[in-house]
Formats: sequence, structure tokens, C-alpha cells
Amino acid sequence: MAAPVHTLTNQPALEIPEPPAGFGQDGGKFYRCYDALAEELDEDMTKGLKEQLDGLLIFAGLFAGVNSAFLGLTLPLLSPDPTEDTNALLLQNNNILLQLALGRNDSLPSNYTLPSTSFVPTPDVYAVNVLFALSMIIAIIASFIAVLGRQWLVYYRKRSGGGADHQRLEQLKRFLGAQRWHLEFVLDDALPSLLQIALVIFCVSLVIYLRILNPSISGIIATTLSITLVSFLGTTLFTLWDRFCPFHSPRSHFISWLVKNARGLIRKPEATPGGWSLTGRDPIERPSLEFKSWLAVLKIILLYAIYSIKHGRRNWFLQAHLVRRAVCTSEDSVTLLHAIANIPSLNVEDIEFLWSEENFRDRFLELCKKANFIELPARRDGPDNPAVATLRLYTCAFAHITLSLKAAGMDTRRLCLMSLAEMRDNPALRIPNHKFSNSSSSFIRASLAWFIISSSFYGINSDSFSHPLTVYSSAIHNSDWDLLCLISYCISTIAQPNVFIQPPKTLVQVYTG
Repeated sequence: MAAPVHTLTNQPALEIPEPPAGFGQDGGKFYRCYDALAEELDEDMTKGLKEQLDGLLIFAGLFAGVNSAFLGLTLPLLSPDPTEDTNALLLQNNNILLQLALGRNDSLPSNYTLPSTSFVPTPDVYAVNVLFALSMIIAIIASFIAVLGRQWLVYYRKRSGGGADHQRLEQLKRFLGAQRWHLEFVLDDALPSLLQIALVIFCVSLVIYLRILNPSISGIIATTLSITLVSFLGTTLFTLWDRFCPFHSPRSHFISWLVKNARGLIRKPEATPGGWSLTGRDPIERPSLEFKSWLAVLKIILLYAIYSIKHGRRNWFLQAHLVRRAVCTSEDSVTLLHAIANIPSLNVEDIEFLWSEENFRDRFLELCKKANFIELPARRDGPDNPAVATLRLYTCAFAHITLSLKAAGMDTRRLCLMSLAEMRDNPALRIPNHKFSNSSSSFIRASLAWFIISSSFYGINSDSFSHPLTVYSSAIHNSDWDLLCLISYCISTIAQPNVFIQPPKTLVQVYTG
């Protein structure tokens, strides 16, 4: 089957947004798209977790009832049997009466010890009761956490007072808090694991109890439970070979996480060309993945937890989180376009935080490539074509990200630019002349930045650069300080002979003002 070709010509008319002057200052279009997306995601998560908790509560109630019935049978085994004392006393009375009937009173016992005074439960009886009680306590604790979980979900969905902007940011903070404290992991993975552990303990105690009563029956039950347990663990291992295996469970998630992190601990850090990584961080400052001992690992985890608790509430990067959530989770073209359009309005700190997120970085590059491979005939209708406008929007966002990463090196930008090589030297990607008067300064600055960095890496004659620079300079009356610095630097650099090549470090300083 032939691969589908991305094209915007066969789709309904789509209004391509332009980067606004400030974040979210596009008439509320991005916020409306984000609110709909966040409402859908939060509703799906809370609905799924509530159904999970309801099922756990039902199972825990039934399990506690069965466990209590067995405890009612095994707890009396820890105490002496009163009938044995009664039988011993009756036997003693019979002996006394017999001796009196025979006229012999010299052999009457002076003191007699009852069986209850020397009673000690056997190790098997003690183990059975401990395991039965432990499994029931774990089930009760899981039920209690499930009830708390429903209260947590009610608070998570509860709307606070204030306007729409306040509610949006408040809900985003709750979402980030739920991620930071792993709410979904606790309710969806850890809680079912507690009940599964309680069930395994119950099965072990049942086998021991049956061994006390009848070893033959205990062997049959133990064999059956062993086969079931092996099959149970086998379904967990299947997910390691096939990621799309339907037998996912908390155990499979934990084993996958364990394997992934174990590989990272024993793998030496790989050197990247030029000493720079795609994350835009210096590898010298990045913590090494090679640890001398597990004590060092625990120390780093503890320090990271303390740092997260101490600084987590200070650096929210709320605008960056809004964009990241929309880009990483949405498949709606309108939502994606409005999110990408607001990227040039983010400051340097937000961009560095955003680019440090691996999920966003991979997703953004994937979307850029999809926009780059829109069917080429659709681009030939002029700069106002939706396909060209979409590609122009992605190039502006990409240019803003590339030049806002102060720590990124030449190899980082060169690798990213080579992955989008087909975007270069396309005059249709520049802002049309009739749109300059209505375009924001952030849009003009990002568009000019894309033309500069593509020229820097692929080379362009200064004469070919002077014409578009003249067009962009016409917006100098409506520019801010950052755009003014960029235009001024370009004018001073174009006077140099030969090819127009900008040092990336200097270009970053100029772009960020």
C-alpha cells in the first residue's frame, strides 16, 4: 500500500494562526483549544481511575470476607482447646472414683497438670494465622487508600473561584502536582499491586493450612496455584518482548521501568559530536549515568527529591507547560497550530525548560517534519496558501527555539537544521509584504531569525540577503527592542564582504537582546 501524502489542499479551509505579540494574546483561541483538550484529558483520567477504584473496592470487600472466614477457623488454633481440659478432668475424676471403689487411696495424684498449661501452637499454625491476618490487613489498607483516592480525584476536578484564567492555571498546577507526586501511578499501579500481594499471601497461607489438615490435598492445591502463578508472571514478561502485548499490569510497568533504568546505570555516557547533546545542555554539567555504588544512586535520588520539593512550587513554567501539554497530547490540527503559534512568545527560560523535555522535543521535531513533507504542489500557489502558512509557522517556532537555547552548541543546531533541510532558501516562507503591518514583532523577529540561521548554515550571497532584509526593515517602526537589535545587527553584518555567515553564539546573544 502506498504511503499517504500529507496535503492541505484536500482538507477544509483552515485558518492558520500567526504568532501573537504576547503569549495567549490571540483572541483567546489557544486558550479555548487548550481548555477543551485539558477537560477531555482530565475527564478521561478521573473517569478511568474512578472505575478502577470501584472495582478494587468490590474485590477488596469480597476478599476480606473470604479471608475473615478462614481466620475464624485458624485463630482458635492459637489457643488451647477447652475440651481437652474437660476430657483430662473427667479422666482424672474417673481414676479417683476407681481408686476409691477399690479402697485404695494411696495412689491418688496430689497435683494434676492440665493440657492447656503446657500448650504451645505449632510453627505451621502460627505462620498460617500471621499470613491470613497480614493479607486481610493489606486488603483493608488498600480499601482505605481507594476511598482516599476517590476523595483526591474529587479535589482534583473541583473548580476554584475566580475567572477563566485563574481556573485554568489552578487546574494546570493541580495537573503538575498530580504528575510530580505520581497520583496516577499510586491509584492505577501501586494500589492494585497491594491487593495482588495480599492475594498471593492468602494462597500461601491456604496451602500451609491445608497441609496441617491433609498433606495430600495441600499438594494438589499447591501444584494448581504454582501453575497459575507461573502463568501470571509469564504474562508480565511477555510485555518486554512485545510492547503492544495486551497483558499490561503494574508488574509489567515496574519491570519495564527497572530494565530501562538498569540499562542506563550500566551504560557509559556516549560522547556527542562537538561535546553537545540534543537537549542543549553541556555534558560536563550533566550528571553521569555511571555510578560507583548503589549508595551514590540513593543519595542522588534523595537530593533530587529534596530539590523538587523545595523548588517545585517556585519554577512552574506555566506557559511552557501549557504548550507542552497541547503539543504532546493533542492530535487536533487547530490546537497544534495555535500551540505552535505561541512558542515565539515564550521567554528564554520557558524555551530552555521546554526543550529539556524529551517528549516535547521528539514530538515537535516530528510535527516539523510532517509540515515539511506536505505535498509540494500545494506550496506553489503563493505565500497565502495554508500549506505554506503552516510551514512558515513551524519555521518561526523552530527558529525561536534554536536561538533561545543559550547553552546549545553548533552541532545541536546543525543536526536540527539538517533534519529540516528542505525548508531552506524558500522565499514563500517569508512573511508576505501585505501582512507586515498586522504582524506582531515576535512573528517578524522569528521569521527573520529563520532566514538568518538558514543562510548561516547553508550560505547565501550578501546581495541576495539585502532584499529580504530591506523588506523586514520596513517593520522597524513597529518593533520592540529584540527585533531592533536583530535588524541592526543584520544591517551591520551585511556590509561585510563574501558570504553572510553568522557565528551562532553571537547570533543567540543578538536574538535574545
